[in-house]
Amino acid sequence: MASLLFIVNVINTLLVLIFLFIGLNILIKFNKIDYNLLKARLFLGKKVLRNMWIYSTIAGASFVVHQILWALEELLHISTGVFLHLTMTIFTLSFLFLTYEWYLLIIASIKHD
Repeated sequence: MASLLFIVNVINTLLVLIFLFIGLNILIKFNKIDYNLLKARLFLGKKVLRNMWIYSTIAGASFVVHQILWALEELLHISTGVFLHLTMTIFTLSFLFLTYEWYLLIIASIKHD
């Protein structure tokens, strides 16, 4: 069980590092954006809105499940095993996909002089 927990923690750490890399790239490119093009791509692209909604919902649901498992473990002393950490991995992964979706949207909306 300890080795599985270690693997899950390593995966979470790698996901967070990837998230930081994508987030920093978004911040760097943010001042080059054509905001009218960004609005058009965001609100006219059904796929983008659908994907962002799906990723946000998965992140929110996994966070709620994580909090319930944490409460069971802390308050009632019920062992949740590795599931507590897996829910955080699902949250981090869906949040990473959401951030990547924003990254693709921003890259597609950069002004070309």
